[in-house]
Amino acid sequence: MDNELIKGARYSSLFSPDEISNEVTDGTKEELLADSRTSYSDEIFPTDSYFLSFPRNIDILRLARKEISTIKDDNIRTVILAIMLLFQQEILLNRNRLIANGYVLPPLILTNVEDGSVLMEWNFRDFRIGISIEKKIEDSSWYIASNGKVEIANTSDILKLSELKSLIATFFSLVLSNS
Repeated sequence: MDNELIKGARYSSLFSPDEISNEVTDGTKEELLADSRTSYSDEIFPTDSYFLSFPRNIDILRLARKEISTIKDDNIRTVILAIMLLFQQEILLNRNRLIANGYVLPPLILTNVEDGSVLMEWNFRDFRIGISIEKKIEDSSWYIASNGKVEIANTSDILKLSELKSLIATFFSLVLSNS
């Protein structure tokens, strides 16, 4: 679990300008600093040490923030936190487009599975995106499933922690072009 993204998920107040970790790479630190200096008035405000709250129509983490405490396995919880932070970053990067175009995004749903794994799903009318985090992290996977009403291919693959950032950006791009 040496992935720098995972290390970054362990820092509280990741979005505070004074506490942004040097572990954050690839321009992310500068983007987060720029976002933290922007005045959001009542639209965006810190809700706890990890996450921001957004207008309800784009706050995809609203349910997952409550469910994260139910995850017992520390390694799984750390990966889920990293994924949630990446989704939060995508909301920040796309917030103007989301708000201006009136997007209404469903929440991410976390489900603790009987075998100890955790399923994170993002469900839309015509497709769903899922990430399954297994007790053995290297066995984790992701999928996209469509009912055929949108031009999205059903696909799945092993979840590679080193590719989480680009995977979440791809998911978000897919959602924006099909919502």
